Order: sequence, then structure tokens, then C-alpha cells
Amino acid sequence: MPLLSRSLLPSLALLLALTTPLRAQPSAAADSASASIAAADSTPAAIGVEPVPPARDHMAEARAAFTPENRQYQRMRVWLRLFGPLYGVLAGLLLMFTGLSARFRDIAHALGDRRYVRVLVYFVLYSVAVFVLSLPLAWYEEYALEHQYALSN
Repeated sequence: MPLLSRSLLPSLALLLALTTPLRAQPSAAADSASASIAAADSTPAAIGVEPVPPARDHMAEARAAFTPENRQYQRMRVWLRLFGPLYGVLAGLLLMFTGLSARFRDIAHALGDRRYVRVLVYFVLYSVAVFVLSLPLAWYEEYALEHQYALSN
């Protein structure tokens, strides 16, 4: 293998030397003449390039399009997003302090002898209860609010 790479290296160097274009050095007279022509016709119209229009302020356009109704809708969405996790914690505390969680535990102990089965039964019961408790908030956030602001399809 080293013999192959030693013979390949000069071939690659020769190929690289032959494929690189040679650049001619411009003369000083040609540089001064081209510089004087470029200075005379350096306007965008003379070059053939259209001037660039100023950049649009997209943020200002978006802010101008907001109505008080848009702002109220967005404010409600933010409050509901902040209230959602708190509502989940309150639902869990409600299940724990009302004794419903203890009933779920008793049902799980009655249905399964093995620990894995008891955990699975408790988890299913707890998930169903939390789903039922969080259903009103999800309905308001995803359905009623959209209809209130006429944003439904």
C-alpha cells in the first residue's frame, strides 16, 4: 500500500498543476485606466444594477395589524397555558385529599396480587380520573375560546 501511495502522489501533484488556470498579471497602465473608467461610471444605473429598496419593518407592520380583540384572545391563551399545569396539580391534590386515591389503591389491591399489576391498575384509574377532571379546561381552551373569538373553521 505505501508503494501505491508514493506513486500516486506525484501524479496528483501533476494533475493539480495542469488543471489550475494561470493568471496574467495586469499592467499598471491597465489598472489606472480601468480605475478612471470605474470612477466615472460608478452609479448603480450606469453599472446596470437596480438600487436596493429600504428594508421593510415587519414587526411594525405586525403590531399595526393587531386589534384589541386579537390582544385579548392572545392574553387569554397565555393565561390558560399558565393555568394548565396548576390545574393538573390541583386535580392531583383533590384526588389525594378526598380519599379517592385511597379507593383507587384499594381497588388495585383487590384486582392484583403482584405489585406490577397493582401499579398498572392504580395508574389507569388515576389517569382516567385526571382526564375527567381536566376535560372542562381542555374543552374551554381548545373549543369554546376559539368559538368565542370566531376563529373556528
